[in-house]
Amino acid sequence: MQVAEQLRMTADNIYGVSGNSGFVDKLGTGRVNLYNAVTQSPKGVRMDNISLSDNNDLAFVAGDTLRITGDVLNLLAPLSNLTVTLSTVSSSVTILNNTINPGAMATLDVVNTATTPFLVKIKPTAPVNSNVVFKLSFTDGNLIVNQYFTVVVNVDYINVNINEVATTITSKGRLFYYGINQTSGLGFDFNGDNLVYDGGLMIGNNNLVSDNCRDGSNFDDDFQKQIAIKAIIPSVKSEFDLTTNFNDNNVTAANRLKVLVRHNTYAWSSPGNSRFIIVEYHIKNTGTNALSTLYAGICADWDIQTYANNKSDVDAVNKMGYSWCTDNGGLYAGVKLLSATPFNSYAIDNVTGGAGGVDATSDFTNSEKYTTLSTSRAQAGNTLPAGNDVIQVVSSGPFNLAGGDSITVAFALIAGDSLADIQQSAANAQIKYDGILTSVQENIAHGSETQLLNPYPNPNSGNELNIPFYIAKNQINSVNISLTDMTGRTVVDLQNIQTISGMNIQTVNMAGLSNGIYLIKLESAGKIYTGKISVQH
Repeated sequence: MQVAEQLRMTADNIYGVSGNSGFVDKLGTGRVNLYNAVTQSPKGVRMDNISLSDNNDLAFVAGDTLRITGDVLNLLAPLSNLTVTLSTVSSSVTILNNTINPGAMATLDVVNTATTPFLVKIKPTAPVNSNVVFKLSFTDGNLIVNQYFTVVVNVDYINVNINEVATTITSKGRLFYYGINQTSGLGFDFNGDNLVYDGGLMIGNNNLVSDNCRDGSNFDDDFQKQIAIKAIIPSVKSEFDLTTNFNDNNVTAANRLKVLVRHNTYAWSSPGNSRFIIVEYHIKNTGTNALSTLYAGICADWDIQTYANNKSDVDAVNKMGYSWCTDNGGLYAGVKLLSATPFNSYAIDNVTGGAGGVDATSDFTNSEKYTTLSTSRAQAGNTLPAGNDVIQVVSSGPFNLAGGDSITVAFALIAGDSLADIQQSAANAQIKYDGILTSVQENIAHGSETQLLNPYPNPNSGNELNIPFYIAKNQINSVNISLTDMTGRTVVDLQNIQTISGMNIQTVNMAGLSNGIYLIKLESAGKIYTGKISVQH
């Protein structure tokens, strides 16, 4: 085939071409007649394989510095001195390095920019889940080509991807994805296979349920972020510790349970511990009325490989509900209860009518959700020999939680190649979690009632500051935190911060503070604890 004919046939797939014909950008604004352009010595260039990294968890939050790299591809005529400039009109980011110089490039040359990345810092003032549109401008003599791409910054979730299972943890109780319908997140990925459609935490009492899970064809939005999800740096209890606080204040007053939840996440990459992630929930009754029939559980809409060929069952010995694909080489996934509390598993046939159980395809009402939390149904997927679509709820309860009291429930999210595989991971997850509990008990036994821990990042460059502190007694309901400069002037004053026993983290916006040393003061139960933070821009 002649070169001109090849170019004509691929014209619809090429963007970023400049010559007498004008240009086309990545958004497809216009179309170039490359067949006619061959005789006009056009120039064309673009960046392929655009990659973004924060050298951390690939969840781009305030304070992160993004490295943007890719392959610069010269499509047509040779270039003598190519320059690529990155720009944006967004006020959510600051571009620290906006120019790279690939220089001279022959036709079809490729220059990888990994060693000379664009650098972009996300501002503390960036709105949550901001869409930032970037423009790449390619210039070389009379060549002017623009290409656009969009990045979501200051996301309200963190991706956990240090081992063989990868998932997304949010600040509002939703698991696997931040958005609905498999948007903004990793799902529950096991070595390249996503095994889930959606899911998250459900807390119920007497047919009232707070959750951010599905509600038939819609999704509830009961939980509200109180403290954005943060990585604890350095990690204390695992190789990748996360923590966040949320409550159910999005529920109308008449239906609100009035719970405050601290959610911790733990993950490891070591052999035997690389196929599970632990999620732990400290649930506090912040109301005055007792929650006398309280249950808490994980709802997971498993879509394991061929989702219509899934089945569910229960392993009572390991306190685990699990599902699998009946296809040849079908994978397994499960949720194991780790806390020393009552175990329950309810398997849902996600088919019209529910096959004799709860019908989650209709409304999946609060009363139906409470049924799945508080009663047992061992199996699903038996309507056809190969199985069907399934949802599984693994829960713990009932608890009688008086006003001000707390309960802790923890689960392992597990994936594997076989039932024996996930059973081994379940046993290993229990060992890991028991070790965490032992560490916590030792801290309580040897620590003071309240401990102010080291804030981070320190020094701080005017971004968000994380102030971790440890509460050892349930009756402590709130603390006050303030920052003062060296003249004694108060620059931050946070009153009545709601707390939960154990680890708490308060985030403080340090934007606008001048360079210098600041004193942190934490007031709790009539006592004062102090620390220091340095601001260096």
